[in-house]
Amino acid sequence: MPEMTKDQSAQWILLSGIVIAVGLIVLMLLINTAMLTGHSSAESIMNFPKNDIRELKSESIKEAYILCKSTNEDVTISTAQERTNLFNSTFDRFVSDIIDIYAYRGAFVEIGCVPAANGTSTKIENATLAISYLDGDTSYSENYNLIVWGA
Repeated sequence: MPEMTKDQSAQWILLSGIVIAVGLIVLMLLINTAMLTGHSSAESIMNFPKNDIRELKSESIKEAYILCKSTNEDVTISTAQERTNLFNSTFDRFVSDIIDIYAYRGAFVEIGCVPAANGTSTKIENATLAISYLDGDTSYSENYNLIVWGA
């Protein structure tokens, strides 16, 4: 086996330096992509408006329940139709305010509520809520059946 000269050992040092540099560049690219992937998934989770949706659903249910109870307790109303009309006019004002509030946040909201009195009762016994939320990225809709206890 022939002996290496100074020129040949320098070539091996240069070649091993290039191999190490390419290996470090590949490793750096892999780490960069992993960090970018983690950042993208964390960002999409943070942008999901779950608290807005929860708040919208909770407040709509509370408002409908409170309006049903207060309408049922009004002794001056004698028919189910009058109770339903009072409920609808009051709930429409609530919906109008909620639509404005969520519009300022950049979301489109629709809320509908249909109260019902069963049988011969003149009181509102249940209500069906339809809630929709859209902010450009997230679309959510749900129907909720509200039962009024003590009706």
